[in-house]
Amino acid sequence: MMNVSILVPIIIIFFLYIFILIFSFKYTKIITEMDGMMIAMTAGMTSGLTIGAIVGTICQGQLFFSTIIGMLIGLIMGLLVGITKGITAIMDGLLSGVMGGMMGAMLGEMIPSEFHEKMIKMMLFINVFCFIVLIKLLLDKTKKTNNLLNQSLIIAFVLIIFFFGYSNFDTLSISFIPCHMDEENIHIH
Repeated sequence: MMNVSILVPIIIIFFLYIFILIFSFKYTKIITEMDGMMIAMTAGMTSGLTIGAIVGTICQGQLFFSTIIGMLIGLIMGLLVGITKGITAIMDGLLSGVMGGMMGAMLGEMIPSEFHEKMIKMMLFINVFCFIVLIKLLLDKTKKTNNLLNQSLIIAFVLIIFFFGYSNFDTLSISFIPCHMDEENIHIH
């Protein structure tokens, strides 16, 4: 059984990455190579770390499975964002994603089950904070920082989604993760 409070961070992270990806492709001529590397590193590391930790908490005892999933998600996110600025940004995104996925899976594996939800909420908070800073960087590069309304709307939108997701969806559950626990083992389907 997967609580929706675990599904909400995955959805929020997905939409944040879509926003960053679109922004990176739209303003690829304005963003410098160093900024592209930073964006790819942030996307790869935070996605791998957060998704690896979520999968690690759901499938405790299956470190290999959660490590592979975390690494793949981080690798893909780092690659997609890094493509906009060339091979250096791609390598930075790939390596950061792999490292974040491994660290997230280990974190999810080591946290006791009574702290899973708190840890996932904390990972989401860190992820959203990193993206607010990243959005600020992107707005600075596109000379849109003078528009206080744009910044306020983006930050308000992210915070509303964050708080709405955790205040309203704590009691629903979804069962689609390919692993389950019985008395002795966790099995992957």
